[in-house]
Amino acid sequence: GAAALAPARAAGGFLVRSRLLVAEQRAAQAIRVRKKAGELLDFAAYDRLEAANEDLGKLVNVVWLAVYLKLYTPLAVYFYPGMLPSAFETPALRARRFADAEARRRKGLDGLIAKVDVLALKRPTPKVGGLQPEHVEACVEVLGAPSKKRALQSALDAPGFQLPSEALLAASRALDGPYSVLPKWMHRRAVRKGLKTLADGDAALRRTNLDELDTACLESACAARGLLRPTRPEMRKGLDEWLALNAAADAAADEAKQQGTRLALLAINT
Repeated sequence: GAAALAPARAAGGFLVRSRLLVAEQRAAQAIRVRKKAGELLDFAAYDRLEAANEDLGKLVNVVWLAVYLKLYTPLAVYFYPGMLPSAFETPALRARRFADAEARRRKGLDGLIAKVDVLALKRPTPKVGGLQPEHVEACVEVLGAPSKKRALQSALDAPGFQLPSEALLAASRALDGPYSVLPKWMHRRAVRKGLKTLADGDAALRRTNLDELDTACLESACAARGLLRPTRPEMRKGLDEWLALNAAADAAADEAKQQGTRLALLAINT
């Protein structure tokens, strides 16, 4: 009966998704060739290439896990659906991956705000490399701003871009960085890489007619920027605002300001 057919269906699904994965990698290779030849990619091509590159890393991790810890692989996939290559994701797993990423960002920001509250109320002696009184004042000003534009300006007026350790960990969590116990240089590298990916994606978005993006691609762009919403018009509006608020920093070609603007907007959107 149906129970007897279940293994065959599972095997069939695995083969179909494996073929999709191979097809995606071939398509990505063609995009790599175009990029190497100097073509400026639109967001659909850029997103496909980023997903394919990420899938390669995920595939290596899953294969390693299956070889050395095969009994734990099903549990790992269940609790961490984001480790699956995109071709193996169901719509439910995709939605869960987005929700998990949003939860990580929110948890990191909530932790930072909690520490700011403690410092604002108790005013203990600041730690070297940690939050200083001027950082606390800037956070309070950002949180109390009447608009996103004013909040962004307050964040950019804060002292320096060298993040205090508490903010660095929150930023790393927001940008899919490593575990908090790992060295700070790993978190700094993750933040730099994540912000560069956002900047490159923004450049591709500006070359794209957003109305022509399919819903999955639009969701991918918005999820990375804390803008995932139930409807296309809401997501389109959020992306237009994001690009407009980043325009001045991008036009000035000031890397520190570009990084600061995107990091501040990501926190504000969260």
